[in-house]
Amino acid sequence: MLFHQNPEKWINGAYIKIGFFESDSEISYMDEIHGSLISQADKVIDLIFTKYLKANITYEGVTRVETFPFPKAAIREAVYNAIVHKNYATQIPIQISVYKDKLYISNDCILPSGWTVETLMGKHRSKPFNPNIANGFFRAGFIETWGRGIEKICEACRNYGTTLPKYTVYPEDIMIRFEALNVAKNVANGSKNKIEENKSAMLDTLQTLIGIPSVATAAPENGTPYGTNCAKALDFMLQTAESFGLHTTNFDYHVGVADTSTDTAPHLGILAHLDVVPVMEENWHTPPFTATIQNDCIYGRGAIDDKGPAVAALYAIKAIADAGIQLKKPVRLLLGCNEENGSTDLEYYNQKDTMPPLVFTPDGSYPLISIEKGMMRIQFEAPATKDSILLLKAGTAPNAVPAQAVCVLPALYHKLLPENCNIIANSDFVKLTWNGQAAHASTPETGNNAITGLLELLAKLPDFPMCKALSACFPHGCTDGSNLGIACEDAESGALTCICSQLEIQGDKWVGMMDIRYPISTTKEAIFQQVQKRLKEAGCSCKVIIQNDPHVVPKESPFVQTLLRIYEEETGEKGECIAIGGGTYVHDIPGGVAFGAEFPNWDYHMHGDDEFVPIEHLMKDVRMMAAAILELCG
Repeated sequence: MLFHQNPEKWINGAYIKIGFFESDSEISYMDEIHGSLISQADKVIDLIFTKYLKANITYEGVTRVETFPFPKAAIREAVYNAIVHKNYATQIPIQISVYKDKLYISNDCILPSGWTVETLMGKHRSKPFNPNIANGFFRAGFIETWGRGIEKICEACRNYGTTLPKYTVYPEDIMIRFEALNVAKNVANGSKNKIEENKSAMLDTLQTLIGIPSVATAAPENGTPYGTNCAKALDFMLQTAESFGLHTTNFDYHVGVADTSTDTAPHLGILAHLDVVPVMEENWHTPPFTATIQNDCIYGRGAIDDKGPAVAALYAIKAIADAGIQLKKPVRLLLGCNEENGSTDLEYYNQKDTMPPLVFTPDGSYPLISIEKGMMRIQFEAPATKDSILLLKAGTAPNAVPAQAVCVLPALYHKLLPENCNIIANSDFVKLTWNGQAAHASTPETGNNAITGLLELLAKLPDFPMCKALSACFPHGCTDGSNLGIACEDAESGALTCICSQLEIQGDKWVGMMDIRYPISTTKEAIFQQVQKRLKEAGCSCKVIIQNDPHVVPKESPFVQTLLRIYEEETGEKGECIAIGGGTYVHDIPGGVAFGAEFPNWDYHMHGDDEFVPIEHLMKDVRMMAAAILELCG
């Protein structure tokens, strides 16, 4: 087979097919490469780079420079690997499919037992499927024998400026996909330069935006649906977008959009929100609504959720425009004002316009969130008993672990409280404050719930039956809902979380709120039925305020894979899909995913005190969003 001019005399399929495709269903022309395996190796490389690929011609002085869409060294190595590792017993030829923007090499091959794509992409020993063919190619100087073939392919791609190839392993064959060095990628460096040039202006924009205390109001205010501060934040961002040459539309202060073009419908949507959760200023070390730069970080409410990412998205679009890059497909930046309290802003937008076919939000975590748990917010009530509690109030947001709980008791209880309690007392009353640690409701284990801490304390005192009943339902330190009978988990989406996020005595009744994030293996109906039963036993009635089913996007989606590849290229880290407690801003958008903005193993104090974002992380956000725009719309 190595040297015979017609190896197909003994082995059918011992040749290579190559075709040029306008689309997956439309082939323009094709060739077959026959002869000895040694000669096929040279012939196919020559044919690809003379007939199937067109070089971009430039000049360095008087020297002609040809730049092909794919690195020749990588394609050569991949073809050699296909020949050496092919399972010739299948009698199916190696197939090479060439497109304008990608190239596939498909080869019938079986991986060694226990090997995966991760094994291939990592350091591994040489283990050829056809040792004799491999030895012939080695002696001919075509390959090494150290298992470095894929490493050399990736190195060639990096040096060329293209993305790393993607391997897909099927039961009986392996396919490798190369992405072209297209025009967008050739000019991408220009956009990166503009990102750095605009850094100072971007930070100024973010500082101004953080300075607007855009906590959404519970009711319309001065003709705005979510309050004048949310409207002020939206006006500022839309005016900034207009100054960049974008086309803006204000959907009655629910959502604002900025489009790169209005000639055709937007292809990609980047969805961010300008509303923020409330603050307890006394717990902050810096003014929460004054952006403070310390230690190369920006501190302020909204720095990471979601004002920082919103500004990053706007400046990613600006950098591309400043670099003179003409996008083939329009991009729409969507800026909402009610993500933190039910996303009624998107309900309004959907009545007025449609979402782009591709949508990502920088309102989650990297690498990419493809699964979001279901979410329920349940309000419970109970008649106020003769507990002698004069005042009780805790929690500022329904989707956050409360950092502080306050109650006022008659003075006679002063002597019954532990000495280490945080109290203010006089002859008439004693004010008790329980301080915890704020956290997002999706990760309650990272916080310290002030409500449950206070309930635990009061439950130990005499004559507080409702405190005892609620403490039994929500034990301090418990976040899995086990005392409500709803604890569950699955391998794909993780464990259920449950918190009591707000509690207050309003006149003659107790009013509380709980936040539940549930895995894909259960249902909201089953959860509510059990919660209702358990709270009834505790003397409470309850009702569902908000409920969202789990959100799942296939990992194999080309959109998902593109974003993961961009993450890998920017960070050098493995890009993989993750599941979270949810919900991100795209929870109800089919096919929508969360791409950023929190990096792994970082605590940005989102929804907590001293929220911040490192400036370098913000710059990475801009670079990745610019790369995504170029990849998907360039």
